[in-house]
Amino acid sequence: MGFFSSKLEKACLRAYETSDRSGNFAEYEFMFNPESYTVSINNNHDMSVGIGNTAASAAFKSISPETVRFKMIIDGSGVDDEYSFAAAAALTKEDSNIVNEDIDFLRKHMGYSGDIHETRYLVFSWGAFIFPCRLSSAQINYTLFSKSGSPLRAEIDVDLFYDRKEEIQTVIEGKNSPDLTHVRVVKAHDQLPLMCEEIYGSPQYYLYVAKANNLDDFRNLKAGQEIYFPPIEK
Repeated sequence: MGFFSSKLEKACLRAYETSDRSGNFAEYEFMFNPESYTVSINNNHDMSVGIGNTAASAAFKSISPETVRFKMIIDGSGVDDEYSFAAAAALTKEDSNIVNEDIDFLRKHMGYSGDIHETRYLVFSWGAFIFPCRLSSAQINYTLFSKSGSPLRAEIDVDLFYDRKEEIQTVIEGKNSPDLTHVRVVKAHDQLPLMCEEIYGSPQYYLYVAKANNLDDFRNLKAGQEIYFPPIEK
């Protein structure tokens, strides 16, 4: 008899230093899942009014990257949602290190990297939602403190913008290569031969796909990594 697992799946952020989101990464698992997240879709139009006209005719210009916004909570009081303010205020500076340590980790790994001279390439994932992205902004609001003034709780408003490799985005928008229609975001436990079998009807093309994506180790795909599958003449 099988058993249903009630384990709560935590939201997490992964940070890579390569645009294809492969290789080593730093991972931050949320202490509390967000209560919600907001996805924004942005279409840009030229609304300028010509000379002698009284109304503008909207002319499409471009599509801005989708954005995701959510609130992240870090709590070092040790009492979760049932905390007592009196008990929290009595905690020492050492008890509150988790807030500062977590924020230092996020600052170090989720923002600018001096090694690549770019902001790091992120993947925000929560259940089936996987969002390749980069950090636009993060606003930290400290809301609870110990007697010594050390932060015991922080709420971070995070803004992420959608980011994928340029050649994959071109494929999806259909600008130059209408035949390159197969783009997949890797999920946990995905294997390249099985993905090839699903798309091409045979796993034998996995080396071809690995070469097309510059994969050094096709056996070690990462959740959130994007793989594109070029057309194959059979």
